[in-house]
Amino acid sequence: MIEYKQNCPKDLKKYLISLKNTPLIITFHSFGDIDSCTSALALKRFLGPAAIIALQDTINSQAKNVLKDYLKEFVKFKKAIKKFPNAKIIVLDCNEPGMLKHNIKQVDVLIDHHALQQKTIKSKYYWIDPEASSSAQMIAQLIKPKKQPQIAKLLLLGIVNDSANFSHANYNTFLITGKLLKDNNIKFEDIEKELYYYDKLEKRLEIIKSFSAAKIYSQYGFIAMTAKVDRYETSIAENFIKVGVDVAFVASKKDKSTIIVARLNKKNSTFVDLSLLMGRVGQMFKGNGGGHPMAAAASFEITDDKTIDKILEIAKNNFFEIIKEKY
Repeated sequence: MIEYKQNCPKDLKKYLISLKNTPLIITFHSFGDIDSCTSALALKRFLGPAAIIALQDTINSQAKNVLKDYLKEFVKFKKAIKKFPNAKIIVLDCNEPGMLKHNIKQVDVLIDHHALQQKTIKSKYYWIDPEASSSAQMIAQLIKPKKQPQIAKLLLLGIVNDSANFSHANYNTFLITGKLLKDNNIKFEDIEKELYYYDKLEKRLEIIKSFSAAKIYSQYGFIAMTAKVDRYETSIAENFIKVGVDVAFVASKKDKSTIIVARLNKKNSTFVDLSLLMGRVGQMFKGNGGGHPMAAAASFEITDDKTIDKILEIAKNNFFEIIKEKY
């Protein structure tokens, strides 16, 4: 039985240290986000240049924008496993097999801050802590960077973003954030600027346009918004919430698949769990879904607009059904 642990297990840390400067593959869930990407980048620097970051498919638009200077460090999983077929494999930021596009025979280390799913990736070592705000928080706790501003900055980006600017954070989140800032001489405002100050007029226009293309629904005193966009789905969903919407579902096509990002207003977090909702929706259409109570997503091997509209409709209806039951 896998136990939740707030602190990094000693045997896992000892094992990771023994792997330094040996061929390693670090990977994470499909449609990687800022948290998974920054966690992988920081861990790679801790483990040495022989470590490779391998993508299951792609990363989301927000991660591409914020981490544009690091994109060359990501390679496709097939390419990585072909080059190093015997490399040890580390999985970050997910524990459900369905969140990985590629079948991995043997995982050596799994580090994740999501609650265990019904099906769990089999690994030699586990560190699961659902109370952590992010995988970046866990990696920061593991490697404790000091006078390493690049690593600290990456981890801070992951922590601040995945905690929704500390909307869902615990005591350790603030403690670790403060230590990262102090030990590495970083100003918090510099982290905020990278995450929230759009350096592209194009992105701001896309976000503004998305409001006119969105569909708005109201039942039982709650508001839901759905939209289909070309990119920036995460930022668009978050901006819907900022203006007072209770739940947002935003779909975006990615090559031969589609991702739907879901965000929940904090005031509804006591009775709606988006990770469960998106998990159910994902299974209905042979996709994968999960995440956090207030921030989740689902991906599907689907690109036709009628089916995407149907999935958005079902997600929205599920939200209102939960509200109806609670009231």
